[in-house]
Amino acid sequence: MNDQICQKPSDGLEVFRKLSAQFAQNFTTALNTKIPEVGRVELKSRCLASVGELLRDKCAVSNTQKQIAPIYDEVFADCICSMYLAAQGLDKPAQLVLRRVLELGLAAAYLWDQPHVFWGWKEFDQDLSFTEIAGYLSSQAYLRFVASENGASEPVPLIDVTLARNEYRALSNTVHGKVSTFESPLIDRFRHSDVDWKAHLVRLESIQDLLLNLARGRFAAVRERLTIVQPQIVPLS
Repeated sequence: MNDQICQKPSDGLEVFRKLSAQFAQNFTTALNTKIPEVGRVELKSRCLASVGELLRDKCAVSNTQKQIAPIYDEVFADCICSMYLAAQGLDKPAQLVLRRVLELGLAAAYLWDQPHVFWGWKEFDQDLSFTEIAGYLSSQAYLRFVASENGASEPVPLIDVTLARNEYRALSNTVHGKVSTFESPLIDRFRHSDVDWKAHLVRLESIQDLLLNLARGRFAAVRERLTIVQPQIVPLS
């Protein structure tokens, strides 16, 4: 009898079993690689969750603001997911989630002082424009408002708007599948790379720093109390 006929029919899952084994090996290798950014990124993820807690407990004066504060819980979760996917060797999915980190982290501060925009976004499926958010958070009018809120005599920049725009553009290229972002032609696709793992952590940390600096600059309670609830951040501040 023909050997091919005698072979057990494939259940169509073999490729997934092989990928699962490869990803598990990638994950173990990544965690055993001594890269200092690993601990820092995990800590700063927790700090972003603490920002939301501080806003809810110390700053929120309206029902709307109490609903905006938990956005930072989503930012925390996305930071961890992006880190986890990169450790598996899934670089592109990790970058897709990282764009959410950047978008939501900036949106939380943007929406805080614009309740009508929040309700349009939440209830009426109105999209937020990253260009508008970045422009708003770096505008002279907004910076003057924040200076007044914080009792400062002069406004100071709250975000590195060039970094924010450049990262958003680069991450959007991944989301939209620009040819320059393709990974499938690479020989080592789906395999761990120390270079790629470190590069993603450095990128993630730079976005976390941008968001934490914005939160400290905008909210006095975060600036005054974050190092109390997360004292490990002091040497990194």
